[in-house]
Amino acid sequence: MTTKIQANTENYQKLKRVLEDLAGAKLKVGFFDGKKEKDSELTLATIAKINEYGDGKNIPPRPFMRQTLNKNKDFKKDIEDAVRDTINFKASFKSAFRKVGVKAMQEMQLEITNGSFKENSEYTKKKKKSSKPLIDKGHLRRNVSWRVEK
Repeated sequence: MTTKIQANTENYQKLKRVLEDLAGAKLKVGFFDGKKEKDSELTLATIAKINEYGDGKNIPPRPFMRQTLNKNKDFKKDIEDAVRDTINFKASFKSAFRKVGVKAMQEMQLEITNGSFKENSEYTKKKKKSSKPLIDKGHLRRNVSWRVEK
């Protein structure tokens, strides 16, 4: 009796491409393009960083990025599911990670809108005619984005 094993080279090649896509891939959510806030020399990434950690002087920390991660413990599972779906050919690398990136982006936007942060100073309230921290004209919230880097 003889047994013949035949390799499915088509699936092997597909899996090899998937693993190459996944190798070193990092999903990032935040502010990337160097876009500047209107009427400011600061980029939105710099403004986000100042708001996240405070400036050590007048602006207190309003950690919307860290709070987003802390409130959404399922991001790790979402990434694991994306990897699993990609390896099992249920979704392409791009579509699997797009789903996670969009979800993370939307959660960060919600945290900017609804998060619990130290109140604005009286000066800031008068200047922007609002007591809502992190929101003036909505540029920061609108410009949260995501990307996959290698």
